[in-house]
Amino acid sequence: MDKGPARKFEIEWSEIPNTAYYEIEVSRSEKFDRVAKVRSQTAKTSLNVPMTGDYYWRVSAFNKQGKVITQSQDFGVIKYSRLFDLETPDIPDRYRDASFFFQKTAARFIWISWSESKNPNAVYKVDVSATPDFSKILKSYESDRPTLLIREQFPEGMYYWRVRTEVESVVSDWSSTSKFRIMTGSKRGTANQ
Repeated sequence: MDKGPARKFEIEWSEIPNTAYYEIEVSRSEKFDRVAKVRSQTAKTSLNVPMTGDYYWRVSAFNKQGKVITQSQDFGVIKYSRLFDLETPDIPDRYRDASFFFQKTAARFIWISWSESKNPNAVYKVDVSATPDFSKILKSYESDRPTLLIREQFPEGMYYWRVRTEVESVVSDWSSTSKFRIMTGSKRGTANQ
């Protein structure tokens, strides 16, 4: 099993009233003999994991004076393993920054494409977003081929997309972000710029 690249894992826990901040301790050992500490203002955060393995985490809640309100007796576990490596899809240059001009009454079909996985059981997940950080995902698609025909009639504007390979519960990293702009010649305002 390879060590794999560093990866972020999302964790969350029950919110504790009157908490100013949470301190998360992360360790490679259930005994928490060597820990890294992370602070969070909310009852969820991302943990950076440097390589494969088991990572144990527990949470303490602190009030505004910096005193412990409660400390978790239980702990969570992140199990990061890579049974096999799924390659990240590569997007050809012609699809990385594309513009499409449609007449107002025409159907707005958009083809996108990426490199094919060597794994014959691979499926691909594609996200389309209004923002480059994917904080506002408009649509997610699944395809069993390394191409996708987008049939949604997105309004005029700029859109961002990414793709990853999936085989059962194993996923690749997301591709680099690509974008496409839809123009219609309409005089009305655009959805996003």
